[in-house]
Order: sequence, then structure tokens, then C-alpha cells
Amino acid sequence: MTTRNGRYRTLIRGVIFQTTALSVGGSHGLEGNPDACYRDGLGRLTIPGTSLAGAMIETAARLFPELIAPTSTGKLLGGRVTGKQHGAPRRLSQTSEDFLQSVWRFYRSHPYDEDQRTEWRQGVGIRQATGATAAEKRALYDFECVPRGTRWGFLLEIDTHRGGADSEALAVLALNEWMHGRGWLGRGAARGTGWFKLTDVEMVRLPATQEALEVWPDNTRPLPEAIERARAAGTVLTGLETAHEESWEVARARNWRRGEWHYLTLPVSVAAGEDPGGYGWNPLHVGGHPAGELEITEEGQLVPLSVNKSGLWRGDQYQQPDAPFVSTKPAGQVEFQPFLPGSSIRGALRHATSRLMRARKCEVADPNFSGDAEAQRLRDHLKGKQESGEPLSDHVTRALADPVTQVFGLEELCARGLVSDAALASKDYAFTLARAEHHAEDEFTAGVYGSGKFDSDLLLQGPMQFRIVAEAPTLEELRSMAETLAPALELARLGHLPIGGGKWRGAGWVPWQIGPMELARIGDRAGRAEDPAQAVLDRSLVDRLRALLSGESGG
Repeated sequence: MTTRNGRYRTLIRGVIFQTTALSVGGSHGLEGNPDACYRDGLGRLTIPGTSLAGAMIETAARLFPELIAPTSTGKLLGGRVTGKQHGAPRRLSQTSEDFLQSVWRFYRSHPYDEDQRTEWRQGVGIRQATGATAAEKRALYDFECVPRGTRWGFLLEIDTHRGGADSEALAVLALNEWMHGRGWLGRGAARGTGWFKLTDVEMVRLPATQEALEVWPDNTRPLPEAIERARAAGTVLTGLETAHEESWEVARARNWRRGEWHYLTLPVSVAAGEDPGGYGWNPLHVGGHPAGELEITEEGQLVPLSVNKSGLWRGDQYQQPDAPFVSTKPAGQVEFQPFLPGSSIRGALRHATSRLMRARKCEVADPNFSGDAEAQRLRDHLKGKQESGEPLSDHVTRALADPVTQVFGLEELCARGLVSDAALASKDYAFTLARAEHHAEDEFTAGVYGSGKFDSDLLLQGPMQFRIVAEAPTLEELRSMAETLAPALELARLGHLPIGGGKWRGAGWVPWQIGPMELARIGDRAGRAEDPAQAVLDRSLVDRLRALLSGESGG
């Protein structure tokens, strides 16, 4: 066997570790439910190779925009990586520069735990004008997800015989982004699900020899055994440190222009408990999915009052379910734990941002109101451009949107403000739940109004942590997004941005403690962090953001 570059294949394997819940849907879901997780023909939870490929190509396109461009030809690396060429014949060309098969092959992933459980999560849209649940546009929905902490196998095969060192270098640099947590999979990344890190990475380089050709691929053996034989025939690199430096050398030699995509990360802590100002107690309440109402008490759930010990409904008089606190059972944990969905935090943040922008006489689109004039104006503009034959891009669409929509997105526009789920921050996962009884009061008798009596679970103690990530293709656009978000985040820092339900009954009014922020450009191994001493000072978040984004914060 001969080859121009002396390489045959490069195998990169590792572990996909979920830092939040994950939901990857597909046609082979649970009983045909489109909101169920993807499963293969054996019923195993699966991340399809196409999902991994799509996420990686998007990362690569941000890293080197000119390589993965829609107008790229077979002479550019993008055509070889994606296997797609505009205007290419739908058959194998006789020239070596045309490839219809990608040089990156992603193997489908499965959880290490074959009996991995899943959970159902409930989502709801809120009206931007009121902050209440929207009654339109399928605003209440639920979907299946795999809980955080789950570990998945990852394997990427690079055809370095055809793609050469370029295809390997681009893959290594893109995977470095995933190792730093700058990667998202599946649905709902902006609302908290799909956040992950790539860990335990190992690279195997197979030379262009007869021995390597005989051991890989080998469909007669189980995949782990085939990989071990390939390791024996090739060169094994633990981690990507050495390969990372070599890849940047390739990029510099090829004059690849690094993109200007930037990430701004804000670590946030919230904690229910006694109000520091002496104004009583600040509880949290985020209602869980009905599937969690019948969990047995031995697994840590508080059973609602409308359910008896056998797990059956007491009677038809309970027309509406009680509200258990939203909970999850992370992989490797024995008990359920409360958490805050990223969607709940993000919805409150979007509502506050919209309200503040409307106060400044700015028209803001409401994604959960079909009669919203601003949202309809944007759709009419896009429809007119499509009818005129003008190509639509994210840049064109975003320019037509209002500042809030540019951050949080719309059906026609992807979001650039992402909020992760909030998990317990204490090492022992300690928390305190209490059941509160509520009723609607009859104004004439001061008694219960009709059947308006219900109960809910409140979180009284239990510190939570989550992250907010704002991303943009240029630093200037990121500064503009920060200017849009800063006033609402300042309200949150002061404790004036309520989260979850019961906000008019005292729940959710907890201050956000925003720790040292970090600014990173794509391709950076370490971003520019805010000076921790400056982060703890009692100064406005607006000043902190401006200092960090202007390079004055130090760190």
C-alpha cells in the first residue's frame, strides 16, 4: 500500500461527559414519540454519528470560517470534511480532488451504563409582556432527556490517507474546544440541555503499512478489541497536547485564518435561605414534570398530598396535580436532587430584558404570542427576501431583529445567549425541601374559594450553580450583546429578578452571585479571566463587563 503522506488512519477516542441533561431526538425514539431520546434498533440510548458530525463541523466552521464555507470547492478542506460539494456530480469523480465521502467518520455513541435511566422534563413558554405562561403556540410541552453525569463513548476515525495531515489538524483543534466545554449536543442547548465536555482523550495514528491495513477496520471483532489491535499497530498519544501544537503548526503553514468567534462565560450561584436583609426567607419553587409525582419516598421524593401511599390518586376531586419540586437523579447518584432547569432561568432573564428594553421604547418580539407585531414584521421581511431570491444568512436575519431577539433567538433565528441547568453546589448535595399549602381565598367568607386548595414543594436551602454563555462571531457583537443583557443581570445581582413559580407569593427572589467571568476567543487554550479580587467588589455588573471586554480587568 502506498500513500502520499505516509498516513493511513487516525483514531481519536474519549468520553463525552454530560455536565447537564441531554436530549438527542430521532425517528427511533420511544414508541414513536418525537420528543423521546434517540434509540437504535436494540433499544439502546444513542447519540447518532450525524449529531456528532454536525456539532463538530459547526465548531470547525467557527474556528476556521474560510475552510468550511458553503461556497467551498473540492480544493478546500471543507469539501473533504463534510463530504458535500455544491455543483459536484452525484457520482465519484475521476479526479483526486473531488470527494463525496467525508474524511471524518463518527461512530454512534452509547452510554457506558447499559441500564441508563431517562427522565421527562416539562417546558413552558412565557409571555414577554406579563411573565405568565403563554396559552398559545404549544407553549406547554415535555421531552425525554438523559440526566447529567452520564458518560458516553466517543470514537472518531479520520481518513488521513485521503485527507492528509490537514484533516487531522482541523479535527484536533475542533476537539480542543469540546475539551474546554465549548460544545453542545442535541436539542435545547440555549435552554440548558446538551452541555458536555470531552475527557480522557487518546489518539492512535496508524501508518500506511500492510499491518495497519489488516487490523483496521476489522468487522469480525468487537469494536473494543479492534481498537486495541489498532493501538498495537500504531502510535498512541495520550491526550491532545502534542497533537494540538502540531496542528497549529499545520494551520500556520497553510495560512488558515482563525475566526473571531468569542465566548463570554458568567458563573452564577443562587441560594435559597434566610434573606440577608432580614426580610424573612427566600424559597425557590420550580414545578416538576407530572411523571415525578408518583416517585416512591424511598428515592427521596416528597409525595404530593393528592397521592396516597400506594401511589394512586385519591379521587376525581383533584382535577389538577400538585407541584413537586423539579428533580433529577444524576448518573452515579443514589437519590433524587432538586435542580433549576436552564429554561426556567433563561425565561425569566429574557422577560426582564424585554421589559427593560420596552421601557426604553424599543419594540421587542414575543416568540410565544402569535399576534405579536414585531415578530410578524421580522417574518414578513424574511418572506419578502426569500420571494425576491435573495439568499438568507444568519447575519442578514439577525440584522433585522431587535436586540433582545438577537440574544435569545426566535424560530427563524438561533439564540446566542445560553443558560445551563443549575445543579447543587455543595459537595454533600445537602438541601432542604418543605411542603407549603396554598388556597384561593373567598373575598366574602375569607375561606377557601371553591376547590382552590393545593400544595407545592419549596426549596428552603441548597446552593445552586449554573453558567451563562454569550457567544458571537466578533468581539464587537459580543459587546453589544453584553450591553443588552447587563441591566437585567444587574437586577438579578440585586435580587430583583425572580425565578420559577410563586413569584407573587414570595418564592424565587434570590440574589445572583456572579463570580469571575471569562472571555475566550475560539482556539484559545485559556481565556482571559476577570480578576477574582475585582469580581467580589460591590460594583455594578455593567462596569465589570466593560472592563473585561475592553481588556482592562486583568487576571
